[in-house]
Amino acid sequence: QLSVSPPLFDLQARFTSTLEDFQKQLDLMVKYNWDFDHYLEEDVPAAVR
Repeated sequence: QLSVSPPLFDLQARFTSTLEDFQKQLDLMVKYNWDFDHYLEEDVPAAVR
């Protein structure tokens, strides 16, 4: 009888979901990266004043 210990399985499941969340954030960063410099250029002078 082969059984996976619950704690190990839980850890793997958590790791997988964390990896998926990270991948989504990475996709968002890449998607909006082109706009990031423009966003900074607009905001920084206003903050410095």
